[in-house]
Amino acid sequence: MARVRVWNDNVLDHTETFKGDRIHIPKKSFIEMDQDEAVQFKSNFFPPRKHSNGLQTDDSKKIIRLELIEGATAAPEPEKHQCMKCGQVCATKAALSQHVKHKHLESLVDVEAREELEKDA
Repeated sequence: MARVRVWNDNVLDHTETFKGDRIHIPKKSFIEMDQDEAVQFKSNFFPPRKHSNGLQTDDSKKIIRLELIEGATAAPEPEKHQCMKCGQVCATKAALSQHVKHKHLESLVDVEAREELEKDA
């Protein structure tokens, strides 16, 4: 997943609660986020406040832009081997096969997969 800089192009600091966390971006500065999170943050509704004359206040303007960081990626998530029947997580694909063979062999619908596990016994 790519990393991006989330820039606050406003002349005032931007502070907002996003997914339960308080996000603060100083004026004309940036923070780094994963791209998916940054897109959600940018599109998150920020309620405008207005002066008595009906114009929006400067501190309630959300002026955010995203900049892709060249070559920066988030740490890849390890491959997960999880049993679809009971949800048990196994360290390797072979361990998952052994789990299925010992716990769920009789309930396998895929005949070829069942036969493959039976002959490995």
